[in-house]
Amino acid sequence: MIKQDSIQRVLDTARVEEVLSDYIHMKKRGANYMANCPFHDEKTPSFVISPAKGIYKCFGCGQSGNSVSFLMNHEKMNFSESIRYLANKYQIQLEETEQTSEEKVLSTTRESFMIINEYACKHFETNLHEHEEGKMIGLSYFKERGLSPETIQAFRLGYCINDWEYFSNEALQKGYNKEFLVKLGLSKENDQGGLRDFFKGRITFPIQNTSGRVIGFGARTLKKEDKTAKYLNSPENEVYNKSRVLYGLYTAKNAIPKENYCILVEGYMDVISLYQANIHNVVASSGTSLTQDQVRLIRRFTENLTILYDGDSAGIKAALRGIEIGIENGLNLKIVLLPTSHDPDSYVNEFGGEKLKEYILENAKDIVTFKAHLFKTEAGNDPVKKAELVREIIKTISLVKDNIKRSYYLKECAMLMGIEEELLARETQKMIVGKIAEEKKNKSRNEIPSFEEMDAYEDISKEQEVQNLSKYPSKLIMTEIELCRVLIEYGDKVFSDSENPFDTESKILVLQHVFENELEDYAFESEVCAKVFNLIKTNYLEAQVLPFKYYATHADTDISQFTIKYCDQYQDEILSNWGSKNEHVKISNYGDHFKKEVGDTIKLVRITNLEKLSKQIIEFCKNEMEHNTQNDIAFKHLEIQKLFLEKIKEESAHLQNVFRNT
Repeated sequence: MIKQDSIQRVLDTARVEEVLSDYIHMKKRGANYMANCPFHDEKTPSFVISPAKGIYKCFGCGQSGNSVSFLMNHEKMNFSESIRYLANKYQIQLEETEQTSEEKVLSTTRESFMIINEYACKHFETNLHEHEEGKMIGLSYFKERGLSPETIQAFRLGYCINDWEYFSNEALQKGYNKEFLVKLGLSKENDQGGLRDFFKGRITFPIQNTSGRVIGFGARTLKKEDKTAKYLNSPENEVYNKSRVLYGLYTAKNAIPKENYCILVEGYMDVISLYQANIHNVVASSGTSLTQDQVRLIRRFTENLTILYDGDSAGIKAALRGIEIGIENGLNLKIVLLPTSHDPDSYVNEFGGEKLKEYILENAKDIVTFKAHLFKTEAGNDPVKKAELVREIIKTISLVKDNIKRSYYLKECAMLMGIEEELLARETQKMIVGKIAEEKKNKSRNEIPSFEEMDAYEDISKEQEVQNLSKYPSKLIMTEIELCRVLIEYGDKVFSDSENPFDTESKILVLQHVFENELEDYAFESEVCAKVFNLIKTNYLEAQVLPFKYYATHADTDISQFTIKYCDQYQDEILSNWGSKNEHVKISNYGDHFKKEVGDTIKLVRITNLEKLSKQIIEFCKNEMEHNTQNDIAFKHLEIQKLFLEKIKEESAHLQNVFRNT
């Protein structure tokens, strides 16, 4: 187990903008950075990274967090993996306690898979460079293909010995789980229950995620007479999904934003050969047609994609499959088909990287030009086929969401096809309207209830509220959230009942006001809020009034996630900065009304808590009446409590409206 002191040292050292820059392309905007959100599709950047606070927040989808939570949500690492990754990045020595056998057993499947894949990668690398068979077969093949030692090392290429049990036996001797070896596709179980090597006698291509961790393998046979498949790939599992991965993105992620476009090819060797030819902004779909998840990966780094495929029929079909998904997700697409006798690997080996760059520049076509030239050849003079061709192009144009870009494509299509632009525009609009209508028909409602509707969710289990603060938390939980929020945001501010600014004796901090005068023994409904509240109180009793960043980057993920999710300080400051640049817009400064917020929140907590107690009393009275229907006293108690409850609800509704308008 990693010691808490080490965890906090990592959190204090890791700079959120440095960590996130490995995964997304960001631009400086004042004191902050802006980027397209990696968690949802968007054209206009709404993802803000704040170095000062050590957090990020998307004002489009609401995702927020710090360096650790980003790795957990984006890279699907667990907390321990995230800390180890950051410790390695910043060269921090972690102090750990010895793991018990129970703790080792409880290690997550995902973490175990990552460890086994890394072991397999190093094993195959060692075979390639040190084993006689690996050097003679695998390494000599890569050298024949013209790969340098630096390129081989950059892509961690390897070789699996041509023996049914060589890798599997060694992995088992090292103590790796037999079931995991099979699930990862590194080994296959035979009829006798033993293991045999899945990639036997093949060169290996490790598949890495954007942080460089090995999540799977591709493997190629070098035997021409072999009747088995030329390529084998890892099966999909908890860490590897081929539709969500782009081969080479780890080596390309810095070059793509620098060049401001990405080149998409088909195979492993295409990527590697172009990389060696000093074309580093290249990735491969690895045998799959371009998927929505892969497009999202590309859009983190650039909106410009050039598809570079073979000029044969298979290459053309592959390019066409990728067009629509790319256009629909906002990419600016260009298509380049190589001469029929070449693929990217062979072209760059024959002519070099500079010639390939020139070829791409001269032959890149936009979607309309590409489809028009392609289908014109097929349609010839047949009017029916020509009409089908036009509809096919219009269908593609209708996927373009940007109006200006769509208008440009319509002009180009009209010119190429000899058809009136107005007619094309009308047909395109029909397709767009039809698609919108279909989407509305199929779209399920996902509305968030108003504050007044929260009563409908009072029966949500306490366990769910504790774990998630609930998707629709009760009013009591909502007020507890507000209480913790104002303590984090305004705790260090001076709270005074005096109107005289020179009366310093009556001036006390917000924290002191709450802890010593208002809510000394408050019993929380939410365990998460109780945890946050008690941490703030403990720090206060130790004479520590700590800033927002302390809670936002706290080692306890419950506390850090609560702070980032519910505290408005970050958003209010951005709004205030925007308002300061627009002299005609009146924006209240951050914290202008903090005293009113603190006072109203405390009242709201107390009233909502009284409402809860009142309901409990009513339930008690009802139970009494069920047992004794003639009990007039119980009946009167019930009527009194109902009136009391109505009065509290009126006051509660008033305070809720006041709070909203603050």
